[in-house]
Amino acid sequence: MTNDIEGKNFQNFRSDNSSPDFLQRKEHLEKNPVFRDIFRIAFDCIPCHGVIVDQNGTIIAVNKAWRDRILNAKGVEKWASAGANYLEVCEESKGIYSAGGKPFVNGLRAVLHRQLDRFEMEYPASDGATHLWFLGRVNGMEIDGKRFAFVL
Repeated sequence: MTNDIEGKNFQNFRSDNSSPDFLQRKEHLEKNPVFRDIFRIAFDCIPCHGVIVDQNGTIIAVNKAWRDRILNAKGVEKWASAGANYLEVCEESKGIYSAGGKPFVNGLRAVLHRQLDRFEMEYPASDGATHLWFLGRVNGMEIDGKRFAFVL
């Protein structure tokens, strides 16, 4: 049995609309909308918090782990869902456990501005009750000439 991704290395895949592979996959997705549902389900299966932002930093999608964590946290609803601006939230972070917000947003901006393909940083954070450490990872994506970032 074969599939569309057998034998391919997508670790450094950059969907810039110029590769025949990308155009073939895009056409396949447009003709088979069930694959959109499969990708959404797969995104929700990722056990760590995941969010996709557009080139302006606006959240366009969040996964189940993100939604579950945010729903259990207090005072963070304003940045938890689609439509909120992730960059602004990082820039406005306050308090003793928000030290990672500004450096993280600088890395995210570098990815969104195509200065970096990816960025990662370990940083402290708090939801008010629990003090946590996160390893934030940002991967850039290019789709139809627009820049997006996948943040874990």
